[in-house]
Amino acid sequence: MTDNKTALVIGAHFDDCECGSAAGTSAKLVKSGWRVVFLNTIGDNLEWCETEARNMNLVEKSRQAAQVIGAEKIFLPYKHNRFMPEDRNAVAAVAKVIQAVDPELVFIPWPHDNHYDHERTARAAMEALSYINRFAGGKPVEVRLKEILAYEISTWQTRDFAPDLFVNIDHEIEFTINAIKTFSFLSKEAINQYVEEKRARSRSWGIGAGVSYAEGLKHLGPMFPVKSILPEIFGNDLIPAGSTQYPWGKKFF
Repeated sequence: MTDNKTALVIGAHFDDCECGSAAGTSAKLVKSGWRVVFLNTIGDNLEWCETEARNMNLVEKSRQAAQVIGAEKIFLPYKHNRFMPEDRNAVAAVAKVIQAVDPELVFIPWPHDNHYDHERTARAAMEALSYINRFAGGKPVEVRLKEILAYEISTWQTRDFAPDLFVNIDHEIEFTINAIKTFSFLSKEAINQYVEEKRARSRSWGIGAGVSYAEGLKHLGPMFPVKSILPEIFGNDLIPAGSTQYPWGKKFF
């Protein structure tokens, strides 16, 4: 891949991109020569961290976690549990990052999520992606965006997430685990829960994909009929959901 291949992964909180079902895929993209940028809308965690020093430590550890995967990290200044719906300034802020990063691939959280910050971040991302130049302002740019995919932040928060495709992350699973372990400000119990959930979810999807570990994604467009650039990126490591049994997947017929 050439140096200008860029992917943007949008999440709400400091750990969404590292814990969600696009983390191993991001590591795989980095290995293929892509630039990967993680955008977190929630950069102000003072309500949870209690002091500015702890918030700064959280931000620094989050950058280190992204670096384990090989990604860059950008924070927006919105408050934890205070990311308001219909905030046009937030949509504009996301659109400005999209315009500046100029990605070919964008991963957003699955919008059917019980956490309001997750849901509102997904909605803001969708709106920003629909009208990038309108919300970002300044001189309009020719957008290189080729594909938008949704990922699951966590199994205990999302609803109705059924992957359209799987990405084999057998060689990337440990990058995601090590990234999660970087969040040393969390309790040992919380880190263990995140790690166990990541392994269990990736193993479950791996069974469906016919590999040891996989991540599930949903194709959101923008092309119709569906035209994905993922096959040329991942080759045999991209597996359509249901491919182990049905004729539109592996050729049993």
